[in-house]
Amino acid sequence: MMLADVVQLPVPKSFILKGKKHIAYILERYDRIKVKDGRIERLHQEDLCPVLGCMPDQKYENEGGPGLSECCQVLDMYSSQPVLDKQALVKSVLFNFFIGNADAHGKNLSLIREIGGNICLAPFYDLISTRVYSEIAEKMAMKIGKEARFDWIMERHWQQMADQLDLKFTYLKKLLKEAAAALEKITTEMADPIILKYNGEKTIQKICGIINTHIKHVRTYL
Repeated sequence: MMLADVVQLPVPKSFILKGKKHIAYILERYDRIKVKDGRIERLHQEDLCPVLGCMPDQKYENEGGPGLSECCQVLDMYSSQPVLDKQALVKSVLFNFFIGNADAHGKNLSLIREIGGNICLAPFYDLISTRVYSEIAEKMAMKIGKEARFDWIMERHWQQMADQLDLKFTYLKKLLKEAAAALEKITTEMADPIILKYNGEKTIQKICGIINTHIKHVRTYL
């Protein structure tokens, strides 16, 4: 989540609370807002599975859940700022690829209705490097082009994704280069102070390794 914030993905505030015996991961609710008289108002949100009529057990694309194309169609239909929201969605796909997040499914994407009535893509949450954990499936929740395996993604799959989302491939390659450069620069810088404060060196170094491997892989065909 900290990496996502630094590369300018919209994410809610989050932090780690370290107690005497336990450590808690705290995420600030983005679906609540304080109005002028001090009251807390709830903002309505709905994840993309019910928006598309998918049951909760159909959140993965290979189980009948939404793919990227369907998610973009929802934004075209309902978002008050579809161009900006689709751009943010595409950037989140690149980010999830680089960090090795195989669990970016339709229930982790939501529409939210703001106080003024505008509908937009909610901030991204549950951004996890799932490749660190051997017990979690390796295949991505949503395919890039026609491929769901990280190590099998090639240039043609990004081209397929660009075609599916009606993007210029040159634009998508530009975003890939920018994301790779940003993550390469800041990943190690951010890792060291987190290790000092919270330990977890083995896991954090593994995440850094996954990101660097994915960056090198993408650069072979950029």
